[in-house]
Amino acid sequence: MIFKKVWMVFLVLIMFVYGCPSEKSKQASEEKKKAAHFEKGKNYYEKGDYASAKIELQNALKLDPKYEDAMLYSGRTYIKLNDPREAFIAFRKLETLNPDNIEAKTMLANFFFLGNKFDESGKRVSAVLQKEPKNLEMLFLKAAISEKNKKPEEALSVLKEILKIDNKQARALMGISRVAEEQGKIEDAEKYLKEAVANDPKNIQLHLGLFGFYIRQKKFDIAESEITKTIDANPKDAELRILLGNFYLGQRKEDNAEAAYLKAIEVAPDNIKTYMNAGGFYESTNKLDKALSMYLKGLERQPDDVRVMEPIARVSFKEKKFDDAEKYSEKILKKEPNNDAALMLKGEISALKAKFDDAIAAFDQVIKANPKADRAYYFRAFSHLGKKAVTSAKTDINKAIELNPKYVKARLLRADIFMSEQNMKDAAADSREVLKLEPENYQAKLILGSVYMSDPKEPKYAEAKTLFESCIKISPNEPVAYYRLGFLYRAQKDYDKAMANFDKALSFNPRLMDVFSNIIFLHGIKKEFDKALEKCDKQLTEVKDNPTAVGMVWNLKGKLYMAQKKKTEAEDALKKAIDADPNQMQAYYDLATMYLLEKDSDKAIAQYESILKKQPNQAGPHMLIATIYDIQKKYDLSEKHYREALRVKPDFAPAANNLAYLLTEHKNDLDVALGFAQKAKEKMPDDPAIMDTLGWILYKKGRYPSAIREFEDSVKKLPDNPNILYHLGMAYFKGGKKDLAKEPLKKALELNDKFEGAEEAKKVLKELSKP
Repeated sequence: MIFKKVWMVFLVLIMFVYGCPSEKSKQASEEKKKAAHFEKGKNYYEKGDYASAKIELQNALKLDPKYEDAMLYSGRTYIKLNDPREAFIAFRKLETLNPDNIEAKTMLANFFFLGNKFDESGKRVSAVLQKEPKNLEMLFLKAAISEKNKKPEEALSVLKEILKIDNKQARALMGISRVAEEQGKIEDAEKYLKEAVANDPKNIQLHLGLFGFYIRQKKFDIAESEITKTIDANPKDAELRILLGNFYLGQRKEDNAEAAYLKAIEVAPDNIKTYMNAGGFYESTNKLDKALSMYLKGLERQPDDVRVMEPIARVSFKEKKFDDAEKYSEKILKKEPNNDAALMLKGEISALKAKFDDAIAAFDQVIKANPKADRAYYFRAFSHLGKKAVTSAKTDINKAIELNPKYVKARLLRADIFMSEQNMKDAAADSREVLKLEPENYQAKLILGSVYMSDPKEPKYAEAKTLFESCIKISPNEPVAYYRLGFLYRAQKDYDKAMANFDKALSFNPRLMDVFSNIIFLHGIKKEFDKALEKCDKQLTEVKDNPTAVGMVWNLKGKLYMAQKKKTEAEDALKKAIDADPNQMQAYYDLATMYLLEKDSDKAIAQYESILKKQPNQAGPHMLIATIYDIQKKYDLSEKHYREALRVKPDFAPAANNLAYLLTEHKNDLDVALGFAQKAKEKMPDDPAIMDTLGWILYKKGRYPSAIREFEDSVKKLPDNPNILYHLGMAYFKGGKKDLAKEPLKKALELNDKFEGAEEAKKVLKELSKP
């Protein structure tokens, strides 16, 4: 028993002194594993397989988190993997483990410098230089820190110290030159650069440093000579030829620039950069077909490169090749679903195609990824306007301007919105802000001129005239300013000057029907019917391929004949207007009005009914009969024929519009009326009469903001229509914008004080005049 106890004590003592055999072998095993992982990692690193190196080194550090060699190689590996964050962490840990490790100090000095933490960087630079006073990397970094800290003399001292160590150090010579240049010592700066070049004449970067110096000193001839000599010494270097092209482009020597870019392609036909730079040159000089050709050649060499597809999509869009632009945008988005440039382009194309929901979805995606994307807010606002969602549009355009107060296009769009809302004060404010940024901005001057003209109390014609004339000086071949100036003179009843400006506008684009209509209107006022008819005949030839325009011209001819009481010619012209464009409502009204004035309405109805007996499936005769009954206030018969017209032709917008108005005014069936009006608007979204009808129904339903938008759009197209002006004034009045109601109501009564609703307009004006 005693022997047994003694043996147990002896065994415990042995274990205490020598350790447990299994524990000792375990430690030895882990040391072997750690070393094996490190050696594998090191070998992978030296072979360039950095991903595998990372895994092995991580395994080694798991076994021993204080393994210095593994930590060092781990930092190096992260550098090679372009992961600076993890590299910084590794070297920081290594510095903590071994404060004397020179490589850790060196790397951290560089990291802190790049992070603009110059004090932290300087501490490590000093620590390294204490041990290695001739460490050139740290001396250069010390000089750079001095420059960043605005201590040029310190920087010069360090750079000169480097030259004592190695008097041919080109980098030091360039650094001294740079500091001298910043101090205004131009001759010294040039001397040191030339010395650097002389020491190493084959070093391209030194020649480029001298080239850049001469450009900064505006010694362009010497700069050109320097880059040319460098190219002569390195004729196969495409990068140098691209640089020469950029230099010539900056000098506005476009022919020389083009030659340099094309030579770069010649010497390096497989280098995609040469095609991209040539494409960029052609794009910047607005030679879009050549730009596209270059980008496509680049794509041939790198078919899957998104960076090449982006400019192809962009230039295709500029060239109005929207299908191609869309195709390349989709290719980009397949590879990079959140690519901002492709999403923006997709949205813009969708907006142009009136696919506003698709456009908004694309811009939503951009904004989600980048809430400060001012362009995305701008284009989303534009898309909301396309959907008549003015409130959403204003929210987005306000955000775009908040993000970028100097965003000219955004301010101009907001000014347009303010104009449409009759908010002239804010429209003028945005226009003036644009003119502060761009004093010669054409659109801002047009808007501000229109604001001056629109003042109901005191139109500022002189100020408006000055702005429109300024626009003409800016863009003498643009018709819009001449048109606005014509309107100004028309408002002042200076018809000769108005005519001269309308004629000038039409000379730039003979197909501008708004301008042409004003010319005919002026001839009508002056009783120059023969001249007006002659111009109509000429215009028919000009617009013969456009049925809507042809219909408008025949309608104008009909009005001219009616003014001369030439019934036969008027009837013929108005019928031709309807034949050319059956959707043009004005011709139906004018023809029906003419029959009523001539007391031939019964005869006309009989004539059209006889046509329907022979050819019952015609919408036109039903439309004319309905219009006559409408004017005669025989609303049941009118409704019957409008419905018949729609039975024959369900998408016949004029009939849908008139039926909607009839149901509103005489049947009070607003819901059914709204359906017909919306159908008409869908078919003819830009027709002012349809806008007016839809607006009136919305007004009757108490939806005043929506009604106002329709009336405002309608008035833009028919500014002298008393009924529409009356409707707009009433919508302002009922919609709580009483300050805006007075002007349209007053103008409506000035134009015609006997229109339906005139008495109501007078009552409202009287109420508005009360103190």
